[in-house]
Amino acid sequence: MQYRCMGSHFISEAKVSGRGQIAIPKAVKERLGITEGDYVVFIESDGDIVIRAGKLVWENSENEGKR
Repeated sequence: MQYRCMGSHFISEAKVSGRGQIAIPKAVKERLGITEGDYVVFIESDGDIVIRAGKLVWENSENEGKR
């Protein structure tokens, strides 16, 4: 799938390795303030996946440890 760069939205890309891993591009890490050992959260929103810096916090103990 190809995307067109439109407007002033920040866009970057990463290639998925054979093991299903990606490297977060330097510009994205800098923009989000991500450094080694930090966590990122993947959030589904309107059919898209949004990556945010931070750690997942469960609202109740029933879901702790589930991923």
